[in-house]
Amino acid sequence: MRISSLQFKIPLFVAVVLVLFLAVSLSWQLYNQRRSAYEQMEARAAALADEIGYAFEVLTSPGDMFSLQRIVEQTATIPDVKAVGVVDRSGLYILHNKQQSIGQPGPTGLVSVVEAEGRQTRYDDYKFIITQPLHGKEYLPELGTDVVGAIEVVMDLKPINSRLKRDFFSAGAAMLVFVFMLSVALLGVIRHLALEPIRRLKSATQKLAAGDRKVEITLQGAGELSELAESFNFMARSLEASQRELLKKERLAVIGQLTAVLGHDLRNPLASIRNTFHLIKMRSLPSEEVRKRALERIERSLVRCETILDEMLDFARPKKFQPETVQVNEWLTSVLEELPVPDGIQLTRELGLPGVAASIDVNRLRRAIVNVYENACQAMQREAPGPAPKGSKLTVRTRQKGERIELEIADTGPGLDAEGLERIFEPLYSTKVNGVGLGMLVVKQTVEQHGGGVEVHSAEGEGARVVLWLPSLRDSAQSA
Repeated sequence: MRISSLQFKIPLFVAVVLVLFLAVSLSWQLYNQRRSAYEQMEARAAALADEIGYAFEVLTSPGDMFSLQRIVEQTATIPDVKAVGVVDRSGLYILHNKQQSIGQPGPTGLVSVVEAEGRQTRYDDYKFIITQPLHGKEYLPELGTDVVGAIEVVMDLKPINSRLKRDFFSAGAAMLVFVFMLSVALLGVIRHLALEPIRRLKSATQKLAAGDRKVEITLQGAGELSELAESFNFMARSLEASQRELLKKERLAVIGQLTAVLGHDLRNPLASIRNTFHLIKMRSLPSEEVRKRALERIERSLVRCETILDEMLDFARPKKFQPETVQVNEWLTSVLEELPVPDGIQLTRELGLPGVAASIDVNRLRRAIVNVYENACQAMQREAPGPAPKGSKLTVRTRQKGERIELEIADTGPGLDAEGLERIFEPLYSTKVNGVGLGMLVVKQTVEQHGGGVEVHSAEGEGARVVLWLPSLRDSAQSA
């Protein structure tokens, strides 16, 4: 399993550092304990060898081998003593705690070594061996030396090593339990003091990136994270102010362009209205049918003029946001029931938000829905009067996706090419012959004022899907 979350990385790092530190400390402690135990064993072995030598010189008479053998055997019964022996100058054991070893050869050259160098110690296969000269001038006066042999004491290291190993594993287990409990406690502290504020910062950053410019973070206490939260809030406020200023400048620039565009776009329908009224005034229309078509032409021209002016006013002077809580499905159903379904288009409703409420400006969001709805219908009608091609479908969906509510309108029209998809929110850009190029920009502006956004998915020849998403009622309340 890949560990990527900060809440696991920090305790894991601390645990690893603690384990390494405690392991080094434990190893050093074990080393000191072992050295101390070995030094004590060396001292005990030396004391035992001295006692045997003293007994050999003082406490026994020459030839009293029985008493000496009893001393050797009793010494061998002391804990951790593995073997005790005395070797004469010929290299044979004359005394040993094991009777079968008496008369057997001892270590080669042992007497000459200890005679020349004194006491010798060595470690061999879990054994500590100490050898030292055996003094007794009255036994061999003809040699001119008091070294008549060597004393050998063998200590067993296995009990000490077993005890040290037991202590090591016990201390290691206690260390692991301590590290685990400390890591759990540290995880809780980090989660409370660092990870929760970081999670809130991350969530606020995502909302800011999604277009919610009013998001704000409040962290209790002082410290770097609180300073970071204040910096974030300052950035969000500055970004909101900068965006308002940018939108104001953009709006003024677009209004300047609209002055020229409106002169052209309004002149044509007004000229059509003037000519038609002139014909009616002259009463020269040949039939009632011709008169009816003329009046319909006037009506279409007036609707077009009204649409142009409405879109321009919505963009140039957006109304104050007036939210109210509504049931999404019920509200959207009432909007759809007011809209006509053109001939040849099959409308399908897939409303998946039963009982879900949202805080919206019903009038402004209604205009956004109507705008997207009419764009979809016109795209399937190929902007020509009359029925849409056979198989044309318009689907309206609602759904909950994470922490947002989505309203989707999908059509089976010709779709958008790459350039159209990229420029769809650009002011004064339109793929329609008579389009002004403000409709989708106003839709985007309206939904963003709700704290949401617009997503357009399309490919040439594959229709289009427009998703208007809004924050859930809970998120709306938090960001308000």
